[in-house]
Amino acid sequence: MNISEWEHIATLGRDHYVKIVEKGYLFPFGHRAALVKVTERKFNQTTRSAVNRQHMYIVVLQKEVLFSRNDPDGKFIEFPFQAVRLETSVTPNIDKPTGSTILSGTSAYNFYIKVGGEGFKFDVISTDKEGFEHQFRMPMVFLENIIARDSKQMEHLIPIYNLKTDFTVANFWNQKIAFANCLVDGDTSFETDNINFGGQPYPAKGEGDIKFHPKVQVANVYIKQVQELTGEHKTASITFEDDNNAGQVFAGVTGTVVDFSGGSDKSGGFLSPNMSVSALSKLQGPVGGDLNDIKNLVFKADQFFKALNGIKPPKIFGVIDIFSLLSDLNLGGSFNSLTDQIGGIRKEIEDTKNEILSLENQAKETSEDVTAQLAAAKKTISDNVKELLDTLSSSIPKIPNFKSYVTEEAVYAEYKWQPELKGKQIEVISGILNVNVDNPTNALTVLTQLEKPFDSSKATSLNSTARFEKFGIDIVLLLAVNFNYLEFKSGSSQKTDIKVDIDPKNPIVFKGALSFVNNLQSIIPNTGFSDDRPFIEIQPSGVTAGFNISIPSIQVGICAICNISLGASITLPFAGDPLTLAFNFCTRENPFLLTVSCFGGGGFFLMVTTLHGIQSVEAAFEFGAALSLNVGVASGSVSAMGGFYFKVEKITKTVSGVDHELTQINLSGYLRINGSLSILGLITVSLEFYLAFTAVFVGDKVEKLQGEATLNVKVEVLFFSKTVSVTVHRELQGADADPKFADMIDQDDWQNYCQAFAG
Repeated sequence: MNISEWEHIATLGRDHYVKIVEKGYLFPFGHRAALVKVTERKFNQTTRSAVNRQHMYIVVLQKEVLFSRNDPDGKFIEFPFQAVRLETSVTPNIDKPTGSTILSGTSAYNFYIKVGGEGFKFDVISTDKEGFEHQFRMPMVFLENIIARDSKQMEHLIPIYNLKTDFTVANFWNQKIAFANCLVDGDTSFETDNINFGGQPYPAKGEGDIKFHPKVQVANVYIKQVQELTGEHKTASITFEDDNNAGQVFAGVTGTVVDFSGGSDKSGGFLSPNMSVSALSKLQGPVGGDLNDIKNLVFKADQFFKALNGIKPPKIFGVIDIFSLLSDLNLGGSFNSLTDQIGGIRKEIEDTKNEILSLENQAKETSEDVTAQLAAAKKTISDNVKELLDTLSSSIPKIPNFKSYVTEEAVYAEYKWQPELKGKQIEVISGILNVNVDNPTNALTVLTQLEKPFDSSKATSLNSTARFEKFGIDIVLLLAVNFNYLEFKSGSSQKTDIKVDIDPKNPIVFKGALSFVNNLQSIIPNTGFSDDRPFIEIQPSGVTAGFNISIPSIQVGICAICNISLGASITLPFAGDPLTLAFNFCTRENPFLLTVSCFGGGGFFLMVTTLHGIQSVEAAFEFGAALSLNVGVASGSVSAMGGFYFKVEKITKTVSGVDHELTQINLSGYLRINGSLSILGLITVSLEFYLAFTAVFVGDKVEKLQGEATLNVKVEVLFFSKTVSVTVHRELQGADADPKFADMIDQDDWQNYCQAFAG
């Protein structure tokens, strides 16, 4: 029966006092409770009559409920608390239950407990998996016995309750909760903003057992390691998993993206390892990828780094997707020795703690001085903790992960990764781009560490290192660059430093149309781009290293080539932009000069490329001749020079908020003629003619040529001089722009022409 007590006082058929107590449970935690309904006759001053008035309240009969890890069928229950204790013993008078019934078609005594139209919040204390208590307040539901013990009724009721967030969500105000038994102290504890509780059916066997169990639908927590390294203070939503798996995963994570795109100084310069965090592991910390893969220690790069919400996938040099280089791994069993070692150290720590308790009790009972023994035991704990932290810290993982730990001096948060690459030669873009690696197992290493000392006089420090060793970038149709290493170091305790070291034996190999440059390799310094390189420029946006080498003039008979230089540079951006390579033969400001007898000229060539392909090509060349004449009474000179300038480059144009990549072409040519004649120094005539044309492109076709020609003639006779200048502008249409017949004659003229032959 639901009724546990009934007290009834009546006189001559008139009820004076009735008290009915209904037994039931508080949902979702399952504390035994009673609904007390009291009806009593009281005098009403307004109506001057005695009427029955009724009020109800809830009495908590069971203060604390203990919970097990698994249900009777051995299945894991998603509820990370050992016990829940209610500090509220009796509620105030509650609202009428019939107005807040949760399950229709049954009696009125399964309802949301409300006072004044709002859910009444009980004072609750929960005990987490590490034995720490946490206070919170939360409204509940009252269920009478017949409902709480009926499996079918609970299957209908639970989905309804789980959707009612005003009754299921409890604020925890950033209390630090251990959601699973820890491997290392604190590795399962997170500051918690709120928890969305719920219920689930419980396969209890007894008729008198309740058929529901509390669960956590979602907990919104702060993952400190991610928060510290990315600088973003926001919660992550987690659900709970059975931690009895190879990866020791105890929670799944949704809605958390680690985005280093805007701050690669926190992750290692040339590497921006953006990823979505999908799980929390005791062994590895926050990790990404498919949840089942993580549980089984299987690493699939494309799943691990799957981008969310438009975040760019991780790239090296802003071009090479990191997962295109990585191989899938199955690390099952590889951490067994590590977990066994950790378990052994933890047992020693627990045994030493028990020894300390025993010594303290002994001192109380016998008044014996055990100071020395206590000091030795505490030192043993300190040494064991240090050994435990060193064991975890020294393990460089093949799966990227975040770790945090505490020492006597400071709190640490780390991001560590040493991936295994696919092989020695990896095709990134078929037929275009390859990456060559000497040792795929340890070529790439990333480490970022945050240190927060407890001593307030010491500053917090963040240091990052990324290193890529013994690799080459092979742009198949153009060139190959072989690196000894790329290393990036940055942090609050040191200046940003980047080292780029190209293989001195085989630094750059040109291919295809540029293969002729290989013949000039003998003049490139053997140290390539190492520390003694000719120049290095470090700016907030990146670092540029390179060289410019002057080649001695060459003269063979009447032929002379001078002012020759060869240059190359590599730009490594810090913010995720593509790596840029530039090669030049002389420069615009300092062109080469070529003379053959009276003929001469000069020019330069510049090419800029990224791993996406060639970005710009720029070249110019000037040629001509010069002669002079002196026959005593008359002297003169004449020179004629012509040349062209060509540049093609890729530009990005934004239209309606969308970026479009366009090819821009610039082609110009000119002709300049100068002449002068002087007779006895009394009469001088000079002439200058200049003609320039610029091609206007539409797409890759020349639409028209725009040009200007200028003729300047100057005559000087004794003290008189006169200059005449004539300028002409011309515009020449391209071949595709020739006028059609319809463009040259209008319709009226054509009608008149046709009518002339009508007769």
